[in-house]
This record gives sequence, structure tokens and C-alpha cells, in this order.
Amino acid sequence: MAIRNPLIRLNQNGLQNIGDAHLGRVFKTNVALHRRGEYEKKQMDTFKELLFAECPDENPTGYLKVQVGDLFDKAVVSNQVVLDTIKLLQEFEEKGQEIIYIISGNHDDSKSITEPTSWDILAKFFHGSDYVHFVKTWEVHTFPDQSQVLFVGWNIHQSVAQAYLEAEKEGYDPDVVVCHLDKISYGNDNNVIPYDFLKSKGVSIVISGHEHKPYHFTEGNMQVIGTGSLLPYSHAEDPEGKNYITFRNFDDVKDFIDEYPEGLKDMHVRVYIEDEHMDEFLALDLDTVSLQVNKLEQLDVDEGVTEVVTESYDAKTIWSQSVAETGLDKEQAELLWADIEAKGIENE
Repeated sequence: MAIRNPLIRLNQNGLQNIGDAHLGRVFKTNVALHRRGEYEKKQMDTFKELLFAECPDENPTGYLKVQVGDLFDKAVVSNQVVLDTIKLLQEFEEKGQEIIYIISGNHDDSKSITEPTSWDILAKFFHGSDYVHFVKTWEVHTFPDQSQVLFVGWNIHQSVAQAYLEAEKEGYDPDVVVCHLDKISYGNDNNVIPYDFLKSKGVSIVISGHEHKPYHFTEGNMQVIGTGSLLPYSHAEDPEGKNYITFRNFDDVKDFIDEYPEGLKDMHVRVYIEDEHMDEFLALDLDTVSLQVNKLEQLDVDEGVTEVVTESYDAKTIWSQSVAETGLDKEQAELLWADIEAKGIENE
């Protein structure tokens, strides 16, 4: 079973992964005023916990931390978030025991070529550090046993394959690659893991951020591991119901509360309630991180809609992702897209 923020063993070495953090995201929708800021704090606390997680072995030189992209939620986050992140990374650096690689993700990037991003500011601040490495293009880490990991940031000017070939030219031979890409193509192959290329190079493990639900599968002899996000950030990203939970009728809510009176206090809750039980439900006066209340008839509508995570970068890519996930006939989809292009909608 795929797990979020996995610790991955590499023979005598290890990689503690920190998934897409999206620090600086503000949670306001369906959040009561007195609960504002709580999930943001949990987000930063979880980042800190993983950053300072102790090496499980007695060999810290063979143990790395890696943040797999989207450290921040957008190109420019609040000064407070930047300062809090710098403080944590300074504490990590001052320990002088472990190394962290922080690769860029698409959310860390900006359309502006002149304005620095929050990620850029941190990269400049820690430039030259022996313990905190920000990776926009690529960098290789060599373990004491001479095995190597290639870290590749999200970069529209350079693919993972190009980065690997450049590393080869400099004498490196990595068999593990860490990147920030989709696991399947949504129409733009530059944004998808280059499976065939990496297998041809003998890569044994590829680790990627970007997709918020963790995954783990094999392509030939190569393991493919998606770290997931640092925390789930929606109901669709939390099928286990650890932070986000959905109830499909009033009785289910009541049974849960009877068994776990405080069980919803730290949860994002979505409920579907029958009209005849709405007053009873409201009388419960639930105190949750967030609370979304829907009428029961909305359930069939919601469950018939595929939630599409629009992490991609252009209208055609988002359209292709929607087509892939809803199972629309390919020929029909192409005709519809041609109609969209003819009307110029994709450029609006």
C-alpha cells in the first residue's frame, strides 16, 4: 500500500520524503472564524516533524531528507510563512548532521521572469549551504557506498531526460531519480515521468511529487513511487478519512458521534443530510476544522462528478486530464476540443 511522505530504503541508505507541502495555503472555505489557522499550523508542524525526524539507523551520512516540490502553495506567499520556513531550515542547518534537498515544483514557479518567488528567496538565502540544497535544475548526491541520486526540479526549460544526460556527461551514474511530474500523460508528455528513458538507463527507483494521492507501482524492473502531498488538502485526496471525512446521511453522523464524541474535532467534515433531519443535525452544533453541509439529494450529483486536480499548466492539458479521468470517447473529445479552439475559448 502506498503511504504519504514515505521513508524509502536504498540498500544501506535512506530517503525521508516530504511531500508537496504547499506552505502558505490559507484554509477559509467552510471554516468557522474560531478555527481559522489551525490546519495551517498542522501543516507547518507536520513539515517540522518530518524535517527533524531522527535517522532510524546509526549511519546519518547515508540518510537524506528530500522535499519533492511545491514547498510553497504559490509563487509568492506571506512574509510570515517565508520567515517561519527559513527559521526551521536554519535550525536544521545548525544541527549539521543531515542534508535536505528541496526541489522546485510548479507551484513554486512564476510566470514572471523578473520578479523573484518565495522559493527563489530561500534558494538565495541558503546558497552554498552544506546541509540545505535548493534544486531548480539538477543535482546529484553520492552516498558513502558510491550509489547516486539525481534530483531534478520542475523546470519548463529542461526535462528529466535532459538533466540525466547532463549528469552523465559530468561522470555521474544515478540509479535513483527524484522529480516533480505526473505519472500519466494528460496531453503534455514533458510533464510526465519518462519511464522508457529511465529504464534504459538502469534506474531502479523514480520518486515523484506533484500528485497529492500517494502511489507505488512498477514499470518493468523500476519502482515508481509518488510521495503524495504533505497532508491531504481535500476530501478527494484523503480516501482513508484521516483528516477529511464524509457522512452520507444523518444516522451515520449520529452513530459516529455516539461512539467517538470528540472524533470530529480535528477533522474536515462533509455531510449530506435528509430534509427531515436537518434541524436535528444543526442542533448537534458540531465543532470541526471545517464543515460542509449539503442536502441529501446533492449526493448523487457529487458522486457522479470526477474531481480533477488541476495541477497542470495549460487549458489543453487540463482538458486532456478531464477526458482521461471521465472516460469520454477520444474521437468525440478531439471534436469538442477543435470546437473550443475555433471559438478561441482556450485563450480566454
